[in-house]
Amino acid sequence: MEEICISIASKIVEKPVALIGRQLSYLIYYDSNIESLKDVLKNLDDKKNDVQRSVDAATRNGATIKDQVQSWLKDVSKIFREAEELQTKLNMQRWCPSLKSRYSLSRKAKKIAQRVLDPKLDEGLSNNVANPAPVPQLGSIISSEGFKGFESRKDVMNDVLSALRNEKTRIIGICGMGGVGKTTMVREIIKRLQGTNKLFDDVVMSTVSATVNIRKIQTEIAESLDMKLVEESESIRAQRLHERIKQSKRILIILDDVWSELKLQDVGIPFGDHEGCKILLTSRNEEVCKTMGCKDNIFRVQALNKEEAWELFKATVGESLDNNNPHLLHVAEMIADECKGLPIAIITIGKTLVSIDKNEWDTIREQLKNSLPEIIPGMEQSVYSCIKLSYDKLDSGEVKSCFLLCCLFPEDYDVPIEYMVRYGLGREIFENANTIENARKRVHFFVGQLKRRFLLLDSEKEECIKMHDIVRDVAISIASKDPHRFMVRSFDVEGGGGGWPGLQKATNQEHCSAISLIDVKLDKDIIDGLECPKLQLLQLRNSSSSSEYSNHFKRLRELKVLAFLRMDMSGYLASKRSLPLGEPKYLHTLCLEDCKLGDISHVIGELENLEILSFARSQINKLPREIGLLHRLRMLDATDCDGLEEIPHGVLSNLRRLEELYMAESFFNWGPATGSKDETSMASLDEVTSLSVHLKVLAINIPDRQMLHNGFLLKNQHIRFHVSINARRTYYYKMLRYLFAKGSFENRMPGYLFENSLMLLGDVKEYLEIGAVRYFLKLSKNLSLHHTYNLKYVIEELDDEGGFQHLKVLSIEYDNNIEYLMTRQHSAFRNLKSATFKEVNKLKVVCHGKLPDKRSFMNLRSIAINHCNELKYVFSLSVAQNLVQLQSLNVKNCAKVEEIISKERMEDDNASHRISFPRLTFLKLSFLQKLHGFYTGNQRDSTYEIIKPNYESANKTKETRNDNQVAGSTSSGSKVAQVGASCNALFPSNCISWLPNLEGLVLKSLTSNVVFDLEGHDSAFSQLQALIADGLDEVEHLWKNVQPGFQGFQNVRTLSIGACNSMKYLCPYEIYKLLMNLEEVEINKCENMETIVLAAASTEDNIHDETGGSGAMTLFPKLLNRFNLQNLSSLERFCPDAYSFAWSSSTRIMNVRRCPKLKTLGFAPVSKKLPAVAKNLSDDHVRGREESGSGCASSTRSRSGFGCAPLVCLRSRPSTRNFTQILPRPVNREVMPANLQTSSASDNLEDLYVNRCDLLEVIFLVQETPSTQAFDKLRELNLVELPMLSHIWEKDLQVSSGFGNLRSLRVVDCDNLRYLFSQHIAKLLTSLETICVSFCNAMEKIVGEAEGGGESIEDELTFPQLNFIQLRYLPALESFCSQACTLKWPALEVLIIVDECPKLKVFAPESLYV
Repeated sequence: MEEICISIASKIVEKPVALIGRQLSYLIYYDSNIESLKDVLKNLDDKKNDVQRSVDAATRNGATIKDQVQSWLKDVSKIFREAEELQTKLNMQRWCPSLKSRYSLSRKAKKIAQRVLDPKLDEGLSNNVANPAPVPQLGSIISSEGFKGFESRKDVMNDVLSALRNEKTRIIGICGMGGVGKTTMVREIIKRLQGTNKLFDDVVMSTVSATVNIRKIQTEIAESLDMKLVEESESIRAQRLHERIKQSKRILIILDDVWSELKLQDVGIPFGDHEGCKILLTSRNEEVCKTMGCKDNIFRVQALNKEEAWELFKATVGESLDNNNPHLLHVAEMIADECKGLPIAIITIGKTLVSIDKNEWDTIREQLKNSLPEIIPGMEQSVYSCIKLSYDKLDSGEVKSCFLLCCLFPEDYDVPIEYMVRYGLGREIFENANTIENARKRVHFFVGQLKRRFLLLDSEKEECIKMHDIVRDVAISIASKDPHRFMVRSFDVEGGGGGWPGLQKATNQEHCSAISLIDVKLDKDIIDGLECPKLQLLQLRNSSSSSEYSNHFKRLRELKVLAFLRMDMSGYLASKRSLPLGEPKYLHTLCLEDCKLGDISHVIGELENLEILSFARSQINKLPREIGLLHRLRMLDATDCDGLEEIPHGVLSNLRRLEELYMAESFFNWGPATGSKDETSMASLDEVTSLSVHLKVLAINIPDRQMLHNGFLLKNQHIRFHVSINARRTYYYKMLRYLFAKGSFENRMPGYLFENSLMLLGDVKEYLEIGAVRYFLKLSKNLSLHHTYNLKYVIEELDDEGGFQHLKVLSIEYDNNIEYLMTRQHSAFRNLKSATFKEVNKLKVVCHGKLPDKRSFMNLRSIAINHCNELKYVFSLSVAQNLVQLQSLNVKNCAKVEEIISKERMEDDNASHRISFPRLTFLKLSFLQKLHGFYTGNQRDSTYEIIKPNYESANKTKETRNDNQVAGSTSSGSKVAQVGASCNALFPSNCISWLPNLEGLVLKSLTSNVVFDLEGHDSAFSQLQALIADGLDEVEHLWKNVQPGFQGFQNVRTLSIGACNSMKYLCPYEIYKLLMNLEEVEINKCENMETIVLAAASTEDNIHDETGGSGAMTLFPKLLNRFNLQNLSSLERFCPDAYSFAWSSSTRIMNVRRCPKLKTLGFAPVSKKLPAVAKNLSDDHVRGREESGSGCASSTRSRSGFGCAPLVCLRSRPSTRNFTQILPRPVNREVMPANLQTSSASDNLEDLYVNRCDLLEVIFLVQETPSTQAFDKLRELNLVELPMLSHIWEKDLQVSSGFGNLRSLRVVDCDNLRYLFSQHIAKLLTSLETICVSFCNAMEKIVGEAEGGGESIEDELTFPQLNFIQLRYLPALESFCSQACTLKWPALEVLIIVDECPKLKVFAPESLYV
């Protein structure tokens, strides 16, 4: 019994003793455990490398890696991550050692080692790491060669990918002209999808093409799904394919090159009954995408911009482009320009240039310029056939003819659509077009078709289109062949280039039907001229002649259209010479536009069949009486003929077939309707009245309303009219025309599709006594009241009964009497789309009183209000409820405006809850000095919580500010104050939800202290793309009361802030992290701004987690084209002191100027893949940085791109001595000085400019890897006024390559700089051409001597491209480099300029070779 008790007691004592011993062993064997872990990790690392090499080899062979192997690699990676964390803690405990930390770390090391040695870790791991390769996926067998990550493509592709991720999206369309790169983009999208964590189980693709083959499409889809269709019947094949597709839970079907609607059910594609099936189609015809159900998911691919086109061209041409040959570069740039951004043209021509001698490049350029693409090898089968196919698929001969007419005009020309109407009518290409109006509508319909098929482009000018130059070249080629036989030539008038012989040879043929000569000098040496008996259309533009035009054109028997555009014909016509009319009886259209004309009476009389006659914008003082003999004339256009003073009486009344008369901004001298008439009498308005039976369109100025008392009444109520009354040709009227030229006078005839328009000037009461004016008012759709008076209430006095139900556009300017549009409870303005009020000085409100009719203003799209100084608010709540279609609102310079929307006394208190502006996309509020907010009605009567700002606490470390809260955000623990209207937000919380789709917001010179009060909102402004705030001098916060988890502002692309002097920070962290799509940021003249991002103490844990514990935020990670900081005298940093920024590699342009207190531009964590750089920095260097306590600032400027983390200085960091390392490769998770870091393939920095950054010490610190190519695109480096700069390149920096494209180095006013670069760096600067150094008081040498024995000073330095050196005002300069160097400047062309360098005795060493 005693033995049993002893045994039990011994075991009871043994277990605690063993437990205690094991715990003590962690302390005793601390060093041993760490060393053991090093050994096992080394062995594990070797094994991991072996397995990884096998995996890489299997992957290259297309094999599938086994799941067990992938799991093993994940487990091993997890072990190494834990080891990294342990290593970090080991180094940290050196500074605060304790028994507790030694115990914990030793125990952790032991546990990790045991896991590594556990046999279970290697279970399932064998020599065979992969299974045989499966059938290749679609992404692996297609090529996206030629796709470049251009910005114009990135946005479209990202939008498509976003749509594909949207669960509600079923079908997506990508549209663009032929050859623009749609298919290439789709292939790249397929490759991107493979890396998106199984977005689709299957991705299949079929090319539909112009000739639809259902069986082929079915086969292509089936084969991609590893399925065979052996059935002959298309319907059975479709049924089988339908069943197979439905088996895929998530499948993407890509239909490429769709020309017409494809019935998906005929193919077997389930659409509508399979939610997991998405369809992506490409087409040249936007209508096809809409017909197939794309609706809102149609994405357009445009041509490349000039920079992108040049990059693609250079990539295609490759080494054939000699950068040292200026002439060849110039020719290449011109060739690239001729391609006008069309990728297929750039690649085709680029590959052609590679295969030919460089001496032939000039020939290619000339052929492209002269529109002869079919001569260029390869062009015919690619570019030409691509666009020709689009042309062939047009619906009718009429639309094809309209398309070809566009090529008659110069490159990049804004082609007026009206020319197609007039030329088409003259050539009789329209069938069953009974009136000119019908023909015009038909042409505009055709233009819409051509634009949707990307054969024509939109123009910024009204009623104009543009034609892509490559499309134009193909159109010219098509038109030059049978049956069209067009000839289009452009020549240089001033240089007399492209002489006539080539022109004559090219066009001297029997069957030519249309000729367009642009900038042609018709030389006197021409004798025979052109013999084109079948010529129907002749257009001369900007041409000149020293002899008779008719001498140059023989046997023009069938000419139907003759156009002289922008020509001086006064001298020619004064000599009574005839035009090249051929047989006058055939001519239908004569256009003498923008010309200087003389007496044309002898030309007009013979044109008995003329139907269209235009003198638009020409200098002509009298319409010849012979026009009255043109009994078939259907259109007379004298628009904008400033000098037209005479129209003889009886001319207009004889034109009994006239359908359209345009006299806008032209003739004013109308004669009286009564009294005797003689040869000196002027045309009268009663002549116009007599025409109104057949007249369809009338544009006319009536200089005096008294002329209307005699009964000017149009007999046809369907006439479209554009009438201006009382607009006399006086100084005042000329002033209006001048204002129009400056862009502020809006009543000029807008084009030839105008709707009924009326402009009144003067006394309105007198107008209302005239029946004709009342008639025009009733039918007007566009009403302009300019400088009117005696009008107080617009509706009540002008159209009390009708309420302007037809009116679409209303413009009121310079009126001193109007107070309201309406005051009673009317039903009015149901169709009003646009309203403009400018200097309506007594306007109090748009509509006074409650608006009972829900249809009033319901179609209003745009309203602009300017200089209405009695206006206190724009809309009442009842009016605002109707504005569901409002898209644009612009209010400026209104001295008394307090609100945009206001609650009137009789309105419902809850009316504000029913307001929304779902279509408002643009809002501009500017120079409104009394504006309290967009809507402040409920805010004034209530209080709500906002957070007290505390800037001082925001700048302290996390440990010292746990009880403070930043003004920009809200948390449960924040300190709040009960305040009411004192918040004074431009967008108070009670109206934030009214603007769900706002895209552009411009705020200028306003007085509120908050822009967005987000109290109580978890989302807002998700569609906003541009935010511009300028002159908001009292604004302290752009964003305030940001709620936890708030979502919004994520689509902002442009952020511009200027002259906001009360702002101390740009945005709180909660908003900053949402701004992931920013492309342009500009902050200027905010004198109190101290930081860009401000984080509250309560958010710091979130920041730590979101940055992976590194403390480094990636600044605007997606894309930042431009980042400008200027004139920020208080800016010290970008983020809180405890955190740092890493710059996105996609940053293109950065400019930091006059920010004297800026301490740092950011930090970047060292990549795991980079070797630790700690050993490269001495303790003295680190200590010096610590003691200085100051950061650095840099300013960068780039023309082509920016891709590196900018320069920073390290605030503090531990010593690097006794650095503990347990991992087999150095991994350092400590935040290191990033400065301008190692570049990568995506880096684009070309031009770096740093100016007036007073604390900057070093520019470049490069962390080297085996493949380091540091800043390989950098071309120009400019450093100006940097007083603390001690090194451009970090001291003792050693990189194997980089800086190889640096061309120019300029340093000015850097008084702490002793040399420019070391000998090691000098060897990298193989492209350096220019060195300019001035006003650097400490500069001793240009090339510094080696320090620390890093390299021999007895070395050879060669600058192969250096051709210019300028050294000025360098009082300490002793020599260019060490006398022991051998210096070679083989390209030196300009004498070295040395000025005011008193210590310079020996400029260069004896061993100098020039």
